[in-house]
Amino acid sequence: MRIRSVNVVCTRLMVAACLFVAGVLAAAGQAAADQARDSQGATELIWDQWGVPHIYSDDAPSAAHAFGWAQARSHGAVLLRYMMLARGRGAEFYGDEYRASDRAVRSLELYPKARDWYRMQTPGFRSQLDAFSAGINAYFAEHGTDVDPTARAVLPVTGVDVLAHGIRTMYQFLSLDSGCSQVLSGGIMAGDKTHYGSNAWAIAPSHSVDGHAMLLANPHLMWSGDFTFYEAQITTPQYHVYGTAIVGFPVLLIAFNETHGWTHTVNTIDGCDVYALTRTGEGYSYDGRARRFEAHTETIKVRQADGSLRSESLLVRRSVLGPVVEQDGSLYAIRVAGLTVGSFAGMFEQWQAMGAANNFEQFQSALRRMQLPMFNVIYADRDGHIEAIFGGLTPVRARGDTAYWQAPVSGATGELAWTSFVPFESLPAVIDPASGWVQNANGPPWYMTMPFLDPGKYPNAIAPDWRSHYGDPTLRDRRGLRMLTEHAKMSFDQLLADKYSTRSELATLYLDDLVNAGAASTDPDARAAAQVLAGWNGTMDADSRGAELFAGWAQAVARAAPGTSPEDTGVNGHFAVPFDFAHPLETPRGLKNPTAAVAGLAAAANGLRARGLPLDVPWGEVRRMRRGKFDVPANGGPSSLGVFRALAFLPYADGRSDAYVGDTFVAAVEFGVPLKARVFLQAGNSSDPASPHFGDQLPLTSRGEWRIPWMTREDLVGHVEGRTTFDRSGRATEYKQAATSSKEP
Repeated sequence: MRIRSVNVVCTRLMVAACLFVAGVLAAAGQAAADQARDSQGATELIWDQWGVPHIYSDDAPSAAHAFGWAQARSHGAVLLRYMMLARGRGAEFYGDEYRASDRAVRSLELYPKARDWYRMQTPGFRSQLDAFSAGINAYFAEHGTDVDPTARAVLPVTGVDVLAHGIRTMYQFLSLDSGCSQVLSGGIMAGDKTHYGSNAWAIAPSHSVDGHAMLLANPHLMWSGDFTFYEAQITTPQYHVYGTAIVGFPVLLIAFNETHGWTHTVNTIDGCDVYALTRTGEGYSYDGRARRFEAHTETIKVRQADGSLRSESLLVRRSVLGPVVEQDGSLYAIRVAGLTVGSFAGMFEQWQAMGAANNFEQFQSALRRMQLPMFNVIYADRDGHIEAIFGGLTPVRARGDTAYWQAPVSGATGELAWTSFVPFESLPAVIDPASGWVQNANGPPWYMTMPFLDPGKYPNAIAPDWRSHYGDPTLRDRRGLRMLTEHAKMSFDQLLADKYSTRSELATLYLDDLVNAGAASTDPDARAAAQVLAGWNGTMDADSRGAELFAGWAQAVARAAPGTSPEDTGVNGHFAVPFDFAHPLETPRGLKNPTAAVAGLAAAANGLRARGLPLDVPWGEVRRMRRGKFDVPANGGPSSLGVFRALAFLPYADGRSDAYVGDTFVAAVEFGVPLKARVFLQAGNSSDPASPHFGDQLPLTSRGEWRIPWMTREDLVGHVEGRTTFDRSGRATEYKQAATSSKEP
């Protein structure tokens, strides 16, 4: 049964009719959920002692039902908030913080797009979407009091909601590296507070001590907010993977099994462009003649502090170039790859196909669907293949480099209105390179291996090239390149150690010159700071003395010369010798302005003293990882300082600064027989403060340790916290079970 969303407007004369229609719709929705459940076989969900669900099922819909149920149990309030935001109704239930998001969702008409895409799903995958949403609803039908009434107002969740959440999430990623978020009244995210990044490596057998391919998956996202990760294992006769999903996604998007694995990094793709329109009366001018907007008005409700609702009108307009927004009296059209032009309606099904692949050729076949609008893909398998590919939908543009398209371009004619995408075969990619490794840490694709890729061999403006400052490798890229080339071959233990590397690449490039300049200064504060830094080893371990001072110096220099670096530190612009594409590990180097650098040292020293702290205060004393009852010293530092073990911190409060962004789900895998794997999910596998898994992995990661993922029923023996079984009707039975072993990594 196919259910269309219907808006019913009630007046006093239509109350009875409205109640009848609402009842019919509710019954139809329940029938769809029942139909999805009726097709399911027996399913078992085993909870391990870290709160990770291991789902064993006879078929895909029943596994999806259990996965939805599990997500509701572990992340109920967050999951329902995501679905409400996807409908463009966040401010109505959660307040003004989500007003900008609602305006963006409505202006871009994301929810109507989700309705269309629901109809475009293959019948088999549509049944999985229905089963996934039915699992969410089934959990709350039995545990409705687990979340507050505000969150419950979103129920029931539908397959359209799940797709809308996926669209909104991907638009968030697409817009942040483009100019689009700048013309949507603060962006689609609440307060534009989202930060992200990632590290990813694949090691070939030729570069591996044991002769097996290895994979490092290391996404960086906020520990709460719009991109909460959920660790899980899903096993059906056709699909057996261990990995992570974004909460609300019905499939795993970073995963591995005995045959292969893959991960993603956010790439430098520009999939969202802004066109400046010329206003003509109530419309706009295009190709020399006046055009009328397709327009309608919507009402956005905003919850006030006293619980009342304030209503505001939003004029939703569309031009031939795309949805239209107004900012400071100017009109702009938004053109989004996969939304305004093309489609990524099969995104979830492609991720599932990537997991179901049994070999390199099948994985490539899944990638060729090109249903992921962005992301680098880094891959390794048991047969020894490795790959890195700059994935996504890159528009074929008439002219201009990446910098040209960051600003609004003319929408007066169709000259710049792209209509197609760079084909799969033309995307920057590296397969089984002679170097024996591939990597990415959010830099342009040219640095995925050595020797570097030549930007001139790829379509124009597909990514910033090395002739532009924005085409430089990130500092984490440089740190990764250095570690990957330090050893002729890498062991699995070395891979684990490198992931936890807290060394600052900026310190590697700067520290000696900075210490020498400070020691030669007549400023006593600068000399005192230089003396501390002379004894610092450049790492940001919990007991590192000098790391806090160096971070303060970088901030002081950035404040003195803002905007000189794409990484927002202001430090890179102070190098005497800039980055050289031909000498990546030797450049940049040297102090361009020793006087400014020394002034930054003095400012950093005074800043610590003003906080009552010694210049050599241990990093972990003031930098913390806190979540729920857990409060542990941080080990790792800002990506802007080139720390591979990336953590970003909130402003100081009560004398300390808390990490809130950085390592999330991390997996290191060696594809031997048997498989060797280690994982952690730093913030824990639940966002419920009452759960024992809210932050329970912070002590583990503070010590630089890993967990073993239990990937078979035999592995799980002694590590089970509970079980949930589902009968054919979808009804759940829960069993508590005390694990017989302690939480050992």
